[in-house]
Amino acid sequence: PKELGLFHFIGQAVAGLTTLDGKVISSLRSLIFQPGELTHSWVRGARVKHLRPVQLFLLLNLVVVLIDRWFGLHGINSESVADSVRAWEDTMRQQANDLGMTYSDYEVLYKAKSSAISRSTVLVLVPIVALISFLFNAWKERRLGVHLVFGLHVVAFYLVVPDFVMSLMSPRWIKEALSPLSEEIQFWMFEVVVLLPFAVFGIWWYFGCRRVFGGGRVFALIQSLLFPVFFPLFGLLAHQYVTLRLTLRALAE
Repeated sequence: PKELGLFHFIGQAVAGLTTLDGKVISSLRSLIFQPGELTHSWVRGARVKHLRPVQLFLLLNLVVVLIDRWFGLHGINSESVADSVRAWEDTMRQQANDLGMTYSDYEVLYKAKSSAISRSTVLVLVPIVALISFLFNAWKERRLGVHLVFGLHVVAFYLVVPDFVMSLMSPRWIKEALSPLSEEIQFWMFEVVVLLPFAVFGIWWYFGCRRVFGGGRVFALIQSLLFPVFFPLFGLLAHQYVTLRLTLRALAE
């Protein structure tokens, strides 16, 4: 009978939240400051202290979405930039004509709809990152499940750190901050600031790969230089394409 009382219920709720908080904090700390540790622990079977890979990914994605909404940021999963690709922009203009709208009005509608859709398509990045990981490290680890888990943790880290940093650094804000400098210095400083999140991503990949897959420093360094190039070229582009197609379909209905 005591277990049906109000105080027992409150105690159980507090205990549950405390345990969850502990796992969240532990998982987040390992994700950011111990690259590859979550995947390494999962492979070894040490899974009690941390959130499951999919659980952590979904939770962090939700948190980033809420932060984007509250502070008006524009991270990877808050807004599509499909109009930056000429062929995609032509498709968008054609749909605007079909709907009898000016392109400026259509663009506002498109971005509002793609903002919601793109948040649910971030998972597209995971198999692409896992495939890149497999191509890089198949000689060390051929089990695809390991690469998928590593891909979940890689994308989760990207959402929390590089993507969040990039969403804070709008080009207009950067240019205003660098305006007192000469044009040449402004150009190089702008490039450095824009590339900084990808450099952080590459450093994380270096230590993460060494911890999960082993291998020498030189090979891990080569991977850390290649991955920040492959990720936007294949991963981000695929994410934007999927968002584009789903947005076009939603607007046509």
